[in-house]
Amino acid sequence: MEFKMNRNGSGYYDETASKAFEGMAKPGEIWTVGYGDREKEVLIIKNHGKLCNVLSLLDESKNNHCIEIASRSLKYTDPRMLQYSFNDSMGQFVKALPDDEFDKVLDEIEDALELNIYRNIYRPEAEEVNEAVEALEQKVKELEDLLAKAQEISDTNYKEKYQKLVLELIDRGLMGVVML
Repeated sequence: MEFKMNRNGSGYYDETASKAFEGMAKPGEIWTVGYGDREKEVLIIKNHGKLCNVLSLLDESKNNHCIEIASRSLKYTDPRMLQYSFNDSMGQFVKALPDDEFDKVLDEIEDALELNIYRNIYRPEAEEVNEAVEALEQKVKELEDLLAKAQEISDTNYKEKYQKLVLELIDRGLMGVVML
């Protein structure tokens, strides 16, 4: 079975046939997609299982927003025109873009759709988060200890004040009046 998956219809080894049988287009890959009686190339942006977000590749630039994509030949795409295509309409694997080229395409999409507002958000590493949690737990422990000491001092002060008041009332002879 694996032998056939690496072969095209003529029986010759064919990398595109192998890729097609994987059944899952990956981000950064260019595939052909059938639309009725015509076929076009698309760049896979994200695969969601049954459908993919894609950018259609055009033979010529349609506007000043288009960017160049090196496919079988030089193609163009508008990063503002994000579309979708169902996986079952995928035809042949054409090629995979190098990571740096695909990253540039993703940057263009972010800029075109104004998604880059989140680009500079600081996302700490797990180790930094753990250190911060430990530091906060230590601060909580210190505050709990201070609160316990404050409560103890407060209780002692009230006890002392009460005892002084009782002694003062006894000295004035008012203790019996207060007790009645």
